[in-house]
Amino acid sequence: MNDLYGIDPDAPSSARDLTELLRLFRTGEGRFIVAHAPNWPSVMRAADRWSDSQKHVVTVFAEQISRVLIPVCAPSARGKTWAESALHLRSQGVESLFGVDGCSAPIVPLHSALEDPYAFRDARGGHVPRQIIDYLRVAGPIFRLSTKVVLVDPFFGLWRKRRSGDIVPDKPRRQVLAALLKCAADFGRVCCFKVILSEKSLPEDPDGTSFETEFLKIAIVAGARDIELSYEVFEDRDDGDQHARYLLGNHNGLQFDHGFAIDSLGVSTMKNHVHWMSDSELAPLLDRFMVEDAAPT
Repeated sequence: MNDLYGIDPDAPSSARDLTELLRLFRTGEGRFIVAHAPNWPSVMRAADRWSDSQKHVVTVFAEQISRVLIPVCAPSARGKTWAESALHLRSQGVESLFGVDGCSAPIVPLHSALEDPYAFRDARGGHVPRQIIDYLRVAGPIFRLSTKVVLVDPFFGLWRKRRSGDIVPDKPRRQVLAALLKCAADFGRVCCFKVILSEKSLPEDPDGTSFETEFLKIAIVAGARDIELSYEVFEDRDDGDQHARYLLGNHNGLQFDHGFAIDSLGVSTMKNHVHWMSDSELAPLLDRFMVEDAAPT
């Protein structure tokens, strides 16, 4: 999951190249382009190699590709060619580097890669350990690309009821929430973080007052004081809502098959099936959980 690619903005030379890249990097594929400069689409769009008939495809490409374009600051690369800057990307863990025809290793010509059926591996999902560090790893692109993040899990309460009837803090979920908020704060892009849960996750707290108070405390400790926080209690529309476990961004989202439960015992065999959702899966969820108070993109 979350395969990273470095692509020279001068490498695509035809509408067919752009169309193929859009297919490979569309929402839900789990592939992302790492750019050494935030104006990567502008550099490609401004190139004089495009004919008038191609410019519409170029514009669509520039708009769509921004949803999977992760900027990386590389001050040392200023004034250097993309090939020289690619060495910085490689030091950042980007192993797949594609450039213009005639480029030198470790950069591979983009045209050769597009003709290689094994150049772009399946990155849509996987079975990840039920550990916070692994959840942060798979969710990283959402925090780097979104101004608003919504966690949807009907069971994501901050308290749990013991068999004895006592209400005690749910430490694992509090740890997950704190880690996600810290991640959002560290990347510095997220301005809104929302939790959507079921009333069943608010034992003896029907108006959510205690949840809201603890939510704020956790955010402050996590260094997310400047992020706007909110929560919503949704009524189950049908039995399917019991399986609504997602982490949503402005234009992308992950489904967590086992929710955000973590393995406190550290048993490596316990995994969580996580996958990036396609446009057809994602659109109704964004309409339902994001559209009413969407943050700017």
